[in-house]
Amino acid sequence: MSIDIILMKLSKLLLSILLTTIVSISFPLPTIANTKQSEVTLPIPVTVYKTLDGDTIRVIIAGEKKYLRLCGIDAPEVAKTVKQATLINPISILQYRYGNEAKFYLESILPVGKVIDIKIKSTDKYGRLIAEVYDTNKSVQEDLIIRGLAQVYPTYYKQCSNSIRLLELQEQAKLNKEGIWKEQEFLAPWLFRKQY
Repeated sequence: MSIDIILMKLSKLLLSILLTTIVSISFPLPTIANTKQSEVTLPIPVTVYKTLDGDTIRVIIAGEKKYLRLCGIDAPEVAKTVKQATLINPISILQYRYGNEAKFYLESILPVGKVIDIKIKSTDKYGRLIAEVYDTNKSVQEDLIIRGLAQVYPTYYKQCSNSIRLLELQEQAKLNKEGIWKEQEFLAPWLFRKQY
């Protein structure tokens, strides 16, 4: 390889590094540290670290592990204790059955290590990020709702940019008797938590 070719490749590399640096300084990506969460509208790429249940995951964002609650939905509960797991009544059995189904489905579409996009909406009283979650531009919340693996959370769904769509998809899931909607005795997760 001649010295001219080496110098040309080196100059292209240096120019590329310089341009990347200028662009990142001029147009910094939003981060938790430099942006109010209500102002974040651009998707932020994060890495899935763990699925906790059908509506809560842990992600790695800016090198930190954070809890993230999917915006606007409430998935059935998963049994977290032996006592819960041994409750033998129709309401608990349905809740935990669909809770596990929602969790396993979420794990299957958002496996550990997968890079996804989020739009942070707020932080809840437990310090979890509340965010819209996208897998290759597809809303994960919408996916769970249409499959009957989650319900629109009446108290919180309006903060989502797709709140009307979530309601429409829930009605469609009810009509098609998807997931929880095929059960007559299913208790909404927010009501189940109050009773059990």
